[in-house]
Amino acid sequence: MSKILLFVGNVGWKEFDLSDTEELEKRNITIGTNVKIGNGVKIGTNVKIGHDVTIGNRVYIGNNVRIADDVMIYDGAEIENGANVPL
Repeated sequence: MSKILLFVGNVGWKEFDLSDTEELEKRNITIGTNVKIGNGVKIGTNVKIGHDVTIGNRVYIGNNVRIADDVMIYDGAEIENGANVPL
């Protein structure tokens, strides 16, 4: 099972099972099909990730981010709040 770090208010970053869609839905996080997420990735709230996206290890994705289909995000990248990542 894949794990993902999600922000929990008053607690900080907490690890969840990626298949736990309820936790993703609570944070308005949408992840498309064929998405690969590396280790140590942190994803903020209200994030939409398109289809066929690859996210490397130790990536930080802020709040209100939109990532288009077929995007590759390399290891160690930081995507600030409100960013749009086009193809």
